[in-house]
Amino acid sequence: MAPQEEMSSLKILLESIRTVGRSALGRDLIPSPKKITLGVDIGADEVRIVKAARISNDRWKVLDCLRIPLAPGISRGDSHFHEFLRSSLATVSGLDGKFDLWTLISSANVDVRHIRIPKVPRAQIPNAVYWTVKRETNFNEKDTIIDFEVQGEVLEKGLAKIGVMACVISRKDLDEISALFSRSGLTVRGITATSFAIQNLFRSECAPRHDKPVGVLYIGNEHSRIDVFSSGDLVLTRGMKAGIDSMIEAFEEAYAEKQKIDKTTGEEPLTTYENDGRSREETKALLLGIFSGSFSPNETIGATGLREETVFEMVRPALDRLARQVERTFEYCSLTLGNDRVDTIYVSCAAGHWERPFDFIAGQLGVERKVLDPLTQGPILSDEAVVPATITERIPFTNAVGLSLSDNIRTPNLIFTYSDKEKLGKIARINRWIFCAFMAVIVVLTGVFFWQAHVAWQKEAEIVRLQAELDRYSPPADRNTIASLAAKVAAQRRALVERSNRLLGTAVIGELVSLTPPNVRLLSVAAVLGGKPDERQKKSAFAGGTNDPAEMKKEAKKSLVLEGIVTGRRDAREAFLAGYVMKLSASRLFVHPVVSSNTIESDPDEGEVLGFSLQIGLP
Repeated sequence: MAPQEEMSSLKILLESIRTVGRSALGRDLIPSPKKITLGVDIGADEVRIVKAARISNDRWKVLDCLRIPLAPGISRGDSHFHEFLRSSLATVSGLDGKFDLWTLISSANVDVRHIRIPKVPRAQIPNAVYWTVKRETNFNEKDTIIDFEVQGEVLEKGLAKIGVMACVISRKDLDEISALFSRSGLTVRGITATSFAIQNLFRSECAPRHDKPVGVLYIGNEHSRIDVFSSGDLVLTRGMKAGIDSMIEAFEEAYAEKQKIDKTTGEEPLTTYENDGRSREETKALLLGIFSGSFSPNETIGATGLREETVFEMVRPALDRLARQVERTFEYCSLTLGNDRVDTIYVSCAAGHWERPFDFIAGQLGVERKVLDPLTQGPILSDEAVVPATITERIPFTNAVGLSLSDNIRTPNLIFTYSDKEKLGKIARINRWIFCAFMAVIVVLTGVFFWQAHVAWQKEAEIVRLQAELDRYSPPADRNTIASLAAKVAAQRRALVERSNRLLGTAVIGELVSLTPPNVRLLSVAAVLGGKPDERQKKSAFAGGTNDPAEMKKEAKKSLVLEGIVTGRRDAREAFLAGYVMKLSASRLFVHPVVSSNTIESDPDEGEVLGFSLQIGLP
């Protein structure tokens, strides 16, 4: 194999590994670096959409944000709403249907509980959470969905337990939201509560990190909500029946009282509230105007003749009641739940951004107030994103921004609960095992490939060496030359065999003389050396017949027969004979000497001797 071909094969193999590896891991194990997520927050009078892209596992970029008002007379139940929703999302360019859509369900519809369960093995946590929540809420399994998130180990009365955030929600509420989008031709990937959308901001780089718990107060039209976060986790959420409507009621009461005072003192009233027939909606519009506008303390608001400072004093009782409820929530969080005291609060309002009441609430609580404005965070904004210029216009996007940072790992997904995650986790683990096994096979095959390539290279080097050695012969060897050389070798071998046969007798006598000791006398030596080979044997040898010594001995049948006597002491004669046989056995000229007979005889010269007869094979 040529080096170029080896490199080409290696490139193909490596590319196959990369391709199959990407396919085996799949979307669940390696998230797409350009995954697009849409956060859709449907309000009472507008739809807020934020488009974000995940550029790595922990980094996101906001690409666009839209705020689309609802047409007059359109509500969620209208048939025209579905077309409006579809067209609103279509205004976000560059999607082509490849995006994950997340939306909100009101936190008021989600029962969020922070429970503590005994330390049990991981596989038993779902069962422990289920029965703990079941005991506290007695929910109906058919109509209710339960999800949870383990938040770590906690101590309760000196015992180690597991802290769990559990959610209980009506299946009907989730089905209604999913159906709302499905009728618009859209697929919802995730539904989460407002508190969890805010949690996304603290779990990402979209909100500043805090060493101590922080509170997030949202003042809505009919109710408010306080969330407490510690280390990015939601540790407490509470809804309160106080909001803009409570401020309107406080304003109306204060205004009516003001009119009574003016009539008693004879002073001209600030405005003829009852006589002009000002409605509750007009009063709400007045407050909304203050929240959404910017007025100096002494500036008169419109034609009402009221100053901003005066309006604040009129709604102050409602703000004071709200602050007391938040304060009790903070005390419960620190004293009962064992968390550190909250020292920072983020305040936002559905009506807009009015600094004075926000500062008042923070002052009553004795904490620092900050603004949760994620669209001003530089690291999360892309260069192409166009955000509103004023804080009043940016604040409504807070929930939608949190939604756009959602994924099933970081965000509780009420339509993809812990049981679904367990199933997906098992599939992912199986996929990982399959991929690891596949990679192990690939590694082995790659090793075999390189080993075979190395062996092939060695073979090629040996061929090159032998070819160079062959090229040194001149003239080059061919079939006839090799046959001629073989004939010469056979002739030389026959000549050696004939010479050895002629000298065999002399060699045998000389070997016997050298090996026979003085106390052993040979009386006769008979040799059988075989006859001359016939013509057929000659032809066979010339044609390359057998050269096996054993076969040659079998064909020749050469042997010696020795007869003699052993003199010396009677008790040592047999030992002398055995030693003589061993000497003959050690000779390279004799093959397997065997004593055929040994008897006590009488010799005229020596007297009593040991007579023997030996048979010895010759090569």
